[in-house]
Amino acid sequence: MRRVLSLFTMLMLCGVLAFGQDRVVSGKVLDEKDTPIPFATIKQAGSKATAVADASGNYTIKMTGNGDLTVSAAGYNAITIKPNGTDGNVMLK
Repeated sequence: MRRVLSLFTMLMLCGVLAFGQDRVVSGKVLDEKDTPIPFATIKQAGSKATAVADASGNYTIKMTGNGDLTVSAAGYNAITIKPNGTDGNVMLK
């Protein structure tokens, strides 16, 4: 019984660590003409993680888990994306 309990505890800890992984997503916010959109806001859904694009439209955000990103900027429609790995390029309309 003690072995089973120890094994169960280790499996639970591994599961918690796997779901709690952070990753860094970087990308560029562009408009339909491939012009960078400066100072766009990037937020992870269900988290406090937020980033702001620089003057060239580049951003980096530290995400927890596999959430979606919502990207918005003044004068553009907000869009929600699911980043592919560490690539988070976005085109706003």
